[in-house]
Amino acid sequence: MMTIALLVAGAQGCVSFHVAEDNWFHPHASELDDDALMAMPLPAGYAADRVSFNATDGTQLAALHVHGNDRAPTVFYLGGDSFRISEQGLDIAARLAALGANVFMMDYRGYGGSQGDPSIEGLMADAEAALALLRQRADGNAPTIIVHGFSMGSFIAAEIATRREIEGLILESTATSVRDWADHQVPWYGKPFVSIELAESLESQDNVARVRKYSGPLLLIAGGNDAKTPAVMSRDLLAASATPRSCRRLLEIEAAGHGDALTHAAAREGYREFLALTATPCQSRIVAESDER
Repeated sequence: MMTIALLVAGAQGCVSFHVAEDNWFHPHASELDDDALMAMPLPAGYAADRVSFNATDGTQLAALHVHGNDRAPTVFYLGGDSFRISEQGLDIAARLAALGANVFMMDYRGYGGSQGDPSIEGLMADAEAALALLRQRADGNAPTIIVHGFSMGSFIAAEIATRREIEGLILESTATSVRDWADHQVPWYGKPFVSIELAESLESQDNVARVRKYSGPLLLIAGGNDAKTPAVMSRDLLAASATPRSCRRLLEIEAAGHGDALTHAAAREGYREFLALTATPCQSRIVAESDER
């Protein structure tokens, strides 16, 4: 998304900025290199497959499926506004596979190898289509699917968790709402002079409302040095969550910034523990914990 702080720094007097939905996206096409795909450092027995599927409107989308453990959960990863499989995706998929997960990720429409033009509702619909594809590829089994959204992708992940049944939700470097995120981008010295008008489609993106609707396993990952999405927003989401206490976690990594939490051993260990947690249904714990919440 556009850097509001830079606009504020150059503003003079009282100003109002309008943030359109188009400002939220930074689409860029890129090809996935065969050599890079083959060179992925995957655990023994794992394979990485290119996947192509059609969105509900016929748009062709590119995805990657890393698999090798039929008993492990599949992490459906949704990246940030600059995410492309060909760039960040291969490293992230290899890192998650090393934690024992199967991984599915896609290029958003207009990004990487996917066709079309991005929109908020388009990306939401594409994520639902990808989730349906994952269920289909399970060949009649009942796969454990954990949806992991990073930054912009956390809004898509949280919304999907309210629309479809999933076995776990991970929100990394997330925000309580786009409104809160936008207001945070304005430096303290600019707040008396600057107002931000958000497009209606952005104003409606509210993760607090979403976690209040979702009661399954929840993991929040935040960086103590994250200047874009400060850790306090993850704490607020944890407090608002409808998930029972024994099924929700906050990993706040003090040394981490925006997007590098999983390079830290403490975050990887917490992530691994959360994967194991999703094997036990949360619903069975709700009654026992109802007096605590």
